[in-house]
Amino acid sequence: MMAAEVLAAPFPLDYVSPEVDAVVLRAEALLMEREYEAADRLLAGLEARPGQRLLGSLGRAMVRLVAFLEAEGDRSVEEAALRRALERNRAAAAEVERRRHKGAWELFLLGGSLGARGLYELEKGRYVAAVIHGLGALGRLDQAERLDPGIRDIGFARGLYIYYRSVKTRYLWFLPLVRDRRAEGIALIARTLEQGHYAVPACKIALTVLAEEQGETAGGIARGRVYLAEYPRCLLLRRPLARLYERAGRWAEAAETWRDGYTPAAPWTRGWLLDAARDFLRAGRPAEAAAVLARLERAGPTAAQARAAREIMGRAREAEPGARP
Repeated sequence: MMAAEVLAAPFPLDYVSPEVDAVVLRAEALLMEREYEAADRLLAGLEARPGQRLLGSLGRAMVRLVAFLEAEGDRSVEEAALRRALERNRAAAAEVERRRHKGAWELFLLGGSLGARGLYELEKGRYVAAVIHGLGALGRLDQAERLDPGIRDIGFARGLYIYYRSVKTRYLWFLPLVRDRRAEGIALIARTLEQGHYAVPACKIALTVLAEEQGETAGGIARGRVYLAEYPRCLLLRRPLARLYERAGRWAEAAETWRDGYTPAAPWTRGWLLDAARDFLRAGRPAEAAAVLARLERAGPTAAQARAAREIMGRAREAEPGARP
C-alpha cells in the first residue's frame, strides 16, 4: 500500500472537520426522527460559519424537502418553507459557482443543490424543469467524481436520476428515446447504501419507496420493516411499507403500520387511522378497527373522515362475534 493511501482521510474528513461532520450526521439523525426544527437550527448554525454556507443551506433545504414530500393534502405551509430554503441555497450555490476553481467537495455540494431543486420540480410534476436541474446536478457530480472517486454518495443521486428519467420523463418529446434503466438506478442506490456516508438514510427511504412503486412486494417488505424498525418515526418509510403489506394481503400488519404512524403534529395522518380501521376489518379484527376509530374521534376528524368512520364502525359492529345478521 502506498504512503499516500495510508495517510488519506476517509470521506468527508479530507474536506470538513470531524466536528462539522458530526453536526451534519446529527442533523440527519434528527431529520429521520422528524425533529425538523431542531435539525434546521443545527444546520442554520452551520450555515452561518465561514466557509460552510453552501453545506448548511443544502442541509436546510433537504430538511424542508423531506417535510414537503411526506405531507399529504394541503402542503402550502411545507412548500412555502421549502421554497425559502431552496432560495437561500440557490444564493449560496451562485456564490460558489462564481469561483474560477472549484474542488470535488464544492462540485459535490453544487450537484446536491441542483438535485434538491430537481426533486422539488419532479414532485410538482414540472418534468422539463426536473430534467434541466437533474442534468445540471449530474454534470457537477460527474466532475466531482473525476476529481475524487471516493465520494460514494454520488451513486444515490445518479441512481435516483436514472430511475426517474426512465419513469417520469421518458416520453417528453424533445428528449431522445432511452431504454428503461430502472433496475440500474435501483442497483446504484443499493450500492450507495453499502458504501455511502451522508446518503445512507436517503437510500433506505428510496429503496422502500421504489419497491412499492415497482410492486416488488417481498423484497420491499423485507427491507422496509428493517428500516422502519431503525427509524420508527419516519413517515416516508412507513407509508410505502403499509402499502406493500396491503399489496401482499397482510392486512393486520398493514393496519398496525398505519395506526402506529398516527402523529398529532402531522394532521394528515388522521386519514391513516381510517386506513388502519379498514385493514383491521379485512384482517377479521373488528374490535381493533373500532378502537382505532375511537382514537380518530378523539383526534378530531374532518367531516369527511367522520362520515367514513361511521360507515366503517357500522361494518365493524356487524362483524363482531354475536352480532345479529
